[in-house]
Amino acid sequence: MPQTKTAAPVLQHRNGQTKKFITCILPYISPICKAFANFTLTACGLGALGAVAALTQGGGAAAMAGLASCLLGGWAAITLREVATCAES
Repeated sequence: MPQTKTAAPVLQHRNGQTKKFITCILPYISPICKAFANFTLTACGLGALGAVAALTQGGGAAAMAGLASCLLGGWAAITLREVATCAES
């Protein structure tokens, strides 16, 4: 027998509508997230460039770890930028 799900009483207004805090805040946070993601992506690109230069000079495991962390940070920045772009639309 199908049942309809209801929101928790804490999340309901007096008239029964569910509160949506995130939808109220999201238009203001989205541009900040995009700017932060762009800055982080630029920093990760410069860090990756430095790690590649260190690898060519014989940096070894430390340079490889730096390159991996820069690439991971760049991936996280791209993901944050996509999420912020989707939130705007």
